[in-house]
Amino acid sequence: MKGQDKSKKIESVSTSVKPSILHDVVSNRDDHLTKLASSILEKLKGNDHFELEIGPQVDDVAMEDYKYVENISFEFLESVQSEGLITKLGNTVKTELRNSSVWNVVYVVFDVVNTQKFKNFLLEYISEKDLDKKMSFISYAGGILTIKNDKVKILSQSESNSDRLLSLIFTDKTKYWHKDEILEEWGYLAEDSVPKQLIYQAGLDVNRKVQAQTGIQYFLNVTMKKVSINRDF
Repeated sequence: MKGQDKSKKIESVSTSVKPSILHDVVSNRDDHLTKLASSILEKLKGNDHFELEIGPQVDDVAMEDYKYVENISFEFLESVQSEGLITKLGNTVKTELRNSSVWNVVYVVFDVVNTQKFKNFLLEYISEKDLDKKMSFISYAGGILTIKNDKVKILSQSESNSDRLLSLIFTDKTKYWHKDEILEEWGYLAEDSVPKQLIYQAGLDVNRKVQAQTGIQYFLNVTMKKVSINRDF
């Protein structure tokens, strides 16, 4: 390993040991970066200078998961620096005693430009990633709405507006869909005569079916003017 002291034996990293305060071996990029943002947020209490532990320094190809964590952490913080929220981004390696072994540990270092703006950025980032993860558990295809492990039958031979509504909404699950936009997507013209509650009733029908089959009371937020997936379903 780099910086090895000949008087000390630097132990090779074992996957059974987790020296980092973060997830040092991860399979999901967004999960790790959300934890990284949360870890920074916990320590963001007026601190202008940060030294945040990332994990062990790795030269062994077999331990490339550790290097992956280091790389994506720096990529994330480089994007934050490009926003002007932090400066002097770099890293340092410290030799430390861990579990009766000597480790080379990587720390990311940076200065915070504006604590409140950085805090707001991190909170928004965490919120967006949590929403993305939640939305990944739902899908709609072939008249069947899937919510985690539940399957809800939406389409029947006598009605299709509920199916049309969900098919459109699921092209952008986080969007707030306005009535006029939905009608336009359905092929209606401005001068067409359309039942006033056409979309509203379609949304209520979806909610009734979801509640009956899953217990979720309001899967959709439905008003006379717009429809969206309830972020707190």
